[in-house]
Amino acid sequence: MADLTCSVNTCASHNGGYCCRRAIEIHGPGAAMKDETFCGSFLPRAEGEATNSVSSCHPNPTMEVHCTAGRCAYNEGGRCTAENVGISGGSAEVMQETLCDSFVLR
Repeated sequence: MADLTCSVNTCASHNGGYCCRRAIEIHGPGAAMKDETFCGSFLPRAEGEATNSVSSCHPNPTMEVHCTAGRCAYNEGGRCTAENVGISGGSAEVMQETLCDSFVLR
């Protein structure tokens, strides 16, 4: 499990710099740098929906991270072994506008 922070404030699962999911998926099967990765768990927040409007959205700072970025040094069998994972993308509208800041090429 990784300590995960997220700055994608347009994601429905974002709450206070964290994610509300139990696990996320990072995609980037051919990635050679972090700009070629993205959070496959991104779901755009509904228009007009406030950050904390969903009562079932509780921040989860520690979670499992599944990963298809096979060239990342932290990917072991499809699971991320990084202690700290950062997801960025600020005002992303689609998942491809997010990225894994923790990606390190093997």
